[in-house]
Amino acid sequence: MLTPHGTTSRSLKIVFTCLALALLLFPVSSQPASADAPTVPHQFFGTVTINGSLAAAGYAVTAKVSGTEVATGNTDSSGRYGYNPLIMVATNAGTTIDFYVNGVKAAQTATFTSGEITLLNLTVSGTVPPPSTPVALNISTSSLPSGTINSAYSTALAASGGTSPYTWSVTSGSLPAGLTLSAGSGVISGTPTATQTASFTVQVSDSASGTSIKSFSMQVNAASTPAQSVTISASVLGQTGSFSATSGVVGSTTSFSSADGRVQFNFIANTAINITGQSLTVTTEPSPPSPPSDAKIISSYNFTPNNTTFSPGINVTLKYDPAALPSDVSESNLYIAYWSGASWIKLTTEVNTQSKTLTTQVSHFTIFAIMAATGTSAPPASAASFSVSNLSVSSVLAAPGEQVTISAQVTNTGGTQGSYNAILNVNDVNEAEKEITLAAGKTGTVTFTINEQKVGVYNITVGGQSKSFMVNAAKSGSSSGPFTPINIAVFIGALIVILILIAMIRRQSSY
Repeated sequence: MLTPHGTTSRSLKIVFTCLALALLLFPVSSQPASADAPTVPHQFFGTVTINGSLAAAGYAVTAKVSGTEVATGNTDSSGRYGYNPLIMVATNAGTTIDFYVNGVKAAQTATFTSGEITLLNLTVSGTVPPPSTPVALNISTSSLPSGTINSAYSTALAASGGTSPYTWSVTSGSLPAGLTLSAGSGVISGTPTATQTASFTVQVSDSASGTSIKSFSMQVNAASTPAQSVTISASVLGQTGSFSATSGVVGSTTSFSSADGRVQFNFIANTAINITGQSLTVTTEPSPPSPPSDAKIISSYNFTPNNTTFSPGINVTLKYDPAALPSDVSESNLYIAYWSGASWIKLTTEVNTQSKTLTTQVSHFTIFAIMAATGTSAPPASAASFSVSNLSVSSVLAAPGEQVTISAQVTNTGGTQGSYNAILNVNDVNEAEKEITLAAGKTGTVTFTINEQKVGVYNITVGGQSKSFMVNAAKSGSSSGPFTPINIAVFIGALIVILILIAMIRRQSSY
C-alpha cells in the first residue's frame, strides 16, 4: 500500500508531466501561426521609369506569380503606380513576384510577405508599347467664316474621334437669319437675310452616345462697296511726290527721298496704310524732346500725320555727316529712336559707315531722331521673384495621426528683398500658409507639419513642387501582447486539463 506521502509525490509527478505535455501540445505564442489563418495582401506602390524617363499616364502595371496575373493598375500623370487603384498581391509566403509594364518585364522583382507595404520603383528598358487611349468625340472646327447679306453661304462643321456616324444640332442660340444646319452632314448653308453677329452652341452626337459641344460666333456683313483708289501726296524736306492706295493698300513698291538724301522712306507692295487726310510730310524738327541721360541727339525729323500707321512696317533711312559728330561720339554708337509721347524708344538700327546711313523699320509716323550713345546707365534692380525647389517629406508611409514634416527651399531670384507666401496644398485643399522674407539671391526653408487621421494617399504641393505620402493602419503595428484570443484559449484549455487530472488523482488515492 502506498503511503500518503508517496501518493502525493506520485500525484505531483503526474500533474507536472501532464502540464508539460499540455504545453507541448498547446504552445503559447504572441503571434497567430495557424496555417489556416487568412493571408494579408502585400501592397506595392512607386514610380515607373521607361528608358530613363518617368512613364506617362495610362501604362498598365501588372504583378504576376509564375506567369499568372495577380494584380494590375495604371500609371498616373506623375509616372506613379499603386495609388489608384492599389496594387495588392495575395499568394504564398516567400513567393517571387514579377512586374510588367505594358507587357514588358521590369528589372525589379519582390518576395511576398503577408501584410507588408513596399515602395518599389520599377524600371523598364527597350521597346515598350504606348498606352492605348480611346479618342474622345470632339468638334474640330475652330471658327466659322463670315457671310455676306443676300449672298449664298455654305460651310461644313467637322468632328473627330468617337464612333461615326455623327448627328449635329443647335442646342442654344440661333444661326444667322436665312441659314440652317444639316443634322446628317453638319453643313451650315443658306442665304443670310440680315447683317448681324449670331452666337450659338452646336452639339455633335455619335452612335456610341458620345457628345461634344462648342460655341461659335458668326458675322454676317453688309455687301462690300467697290474698291476706291486715292492719291496720296508726299513731301520729304520739300521734295514732293505721290502714290496711289486702293482701299488703304499701296499697290506697288514706292520710295520717297529728300533732295539731299538725308531722309528716305519706302513702302513694299501691298502695305496697308491708315492715314488721316491724303498727304505725308517730313520736316526738320527744330525743338525735339530732351534725349535720355546716356545719349545725344544728332538730328531729328517730324514725320506727319503722327497717327499714320503701316502694316507691314516701312523702312526709314536717315543720313549723318561724320564731320558734324561730337568728338566723343563714334559712328558705331549711332542709332535711330522715336518719341512715344512720353519717352524716347531705341529702335534696332543698321549702321552703314560706308554710305553714312542708319536704317530701321517703323510702323507709324512720329518724331524720329539720330542719337549717339554716350554712356551706359545702370539698369534698375529687378523686383523680387521667387522659385521653390527641393520639396521633401519626412516619411512616405505614416500611421494615422503620425506627424509628417514637409519642407521646401525658397530662393529669391530677383534683385531686391521681398516676401514670399508659401502655401501647402494637400489633395487640392490649401491647408497652411507661411511667409518668408529673403534678400536678393538668398535661399531659405519653409517647414510645415501635418498629421492625417484617414487611411489613404495624400498628394502635397508647395510652389508648383509635388510629393506624395501614404497613411496606412498597418504602419501602427498589429501585436496585442501575450493576451491574444488564441493565448487565452490555450491557457483555459490547459487549466481544464489540469483540473481534470487533479480530480482523477484524488479519486485514485481514495481507493
